[in-house]
Amino acid sequence: MITSVFTPNNSGEFLAKGIIDGEGIVPWLSIKEIRQPSFLMSPPFGLSGEVANNVWMENMKKEDRVVNLSKAMYEFHNFFNLLSEYALVFLLPPYPGLQDLVYVANMGIVPPHMPDVAIISNFRSIPRRGEDILGLNFLSQLGYHVIRAPYYFEGEADLKHLNNNVYIGAYGMRTSYQFLEWFEQNFDAKVIPFKINDPYCYHLDGCVLPLTENKVAVCVDIADRETVKEIEKFTEIIPVSHKDARSGVLNSVVLGKKLFNDSVIEYLSKSDSRYERELIKLRSVERIAKLVELEPVFVPMSEFEKSGACLSCLVMHLNWR
Repeated sequence: MITSVFTPNNSGEFLAKGIIDGEGIVPWLSIKEIRQPSFLMSPPFGLSGEVANNVWMENMKKEDRVVNLSKAMYEFHNFFNLLSEYALVFLLPPYPGLQDLVYVANMGIVPPHMPDVAIISNFRSIPRRGEDILGLNFLSQLGYHVIRAPYYFEGEADLKHLNNNVYIGAYGMRTSYQFLEWFEQNFDAKVIPFKINDPYCYHLDGCVLPLTENKVAVCVDIADRETVKEIEKFTEIIPVSHKDARSGVLNSVVLGKKLFNDSVIEYLSKSDSRYERELIKLRSVERIAKLVELEPVFVPMSEFEKSGACLSCLVMHLNWR
């Protein structure tokens, strides 16, 4: 029988120590030996819109939240193929009853300034509880020193790395201010707090997109003035409007010279009322990409919109190469 081994530290958190298979501890994969960019994804076999756990879903009729699983798998596989052309992509197996497991960006974070550590989320959202246990087991087997957050925290979607040991951290909705203080005190980090108060941009990945070591796109309409000033001490801000943020412009993934973002424009006719809005979004993404010399790549994600989700929700960075 194979079981995970966890031991409590002085603060009461559980640290993953290894895997036991009856004959001792199985050697870990050394994550340091993986030289290419690496991500975690999880196929959407259990994807469902049954429980409305954000305002986007609450505004939909229940029948509009019904997921076409065949189409969701097609869209997922298309995105997986695009990423895996340039990166190593691990797949977390699905688990019954966890409707949002596919959104692994909320599962945790591997802090770029401490690449041997994985911090697992502590979910405020009730339908997501249980995902953290799967993440603990999986990431410990990949060789990370795994720590479960003692306060509410929803992964790299709420904690964005700028450069060196400097981060922007969300608080106010899914992640607590106490987590930001704990992370700063225990991981030799500088965290710029970013208050989230827009229910339509309830995670930081809808408000902030690090692009390079010295440029970050920020929804300056949501951030308060003091937060903007603090960010400007460490990097150059590319301003993004509230309207663009709500459309998902910042829910992107940077990989090499590519900037991935989702779009459903290929499903729309020009007479569709959503076509013009989608076209404006694409032009905004293209503008940002051009400023940092990235090539925009648009990926259809219509079935994941039924969860109020965008492309960045589907990936967790396992390293930042």
